[in-house]
Amino acid sequence: DDRLRYKYPSVSCEILTSDVSPITDALGEDEGLLRRLYGFLQGHGVLNPLLASFFSKVMGILINRKTDQIVGFLRKKDDFVSLLLRHIGTSAIMDLLLRLLTCVEQPGLRQDVFNWLNEEKIVQRLIEMIHPSKDDNQHSNASQSLCDIIRLSREQMMQIQDSPEPDQLLATLEK
Repeated sequence: DDRLRYKYPSVSCEILTSDVSPITDALGEDEGLLRRLYGFLQGHGVLNPLLASFFSKVMGILINRKTDQIVGFLRKKDDFVSLLLRHIGTSAIMDLLLRLLTCVEQPGLRQDVFNWLNEEKIVQRLIEMIHPSKDDNQHSNASQSLCDIIRLSREQMMQIQDSPEPDQLLATLEK
């Protein structure tokens, strides 16, 4: 029954993103719960767009509220960037990538995230997805992600003009 199939994920998403500190703390600090949530990305095949939007919304609030824990958790996952790129054709997953780039507010940690994504060759891998043989949604979302990376990197450069480190993602894109 479709009504029940989406009811529980919807209610769960609303509870987890209600911005109630004890809930956010419990989820963000429990590696078992994070692994369970992360398991959504590990599914093979095309993600359900509605369920992916719930997942992205929950991860977005965690990135925003429990930044250190979530970034640390994701960096330990060797397959995180590959999974993001596998599912980039789902708009909610593209949004998750952009949240990762925009919701990390601490300058040092933000630079670490940009360097980590650059080490994972995310720019090159997104460029590889802009190919006629790829699915239209993958192609479109990869292109949009690259445009957003350029925009976000340029905005960051304007805000932090005296940054000791250059933005590695932007430098890779310019190459």
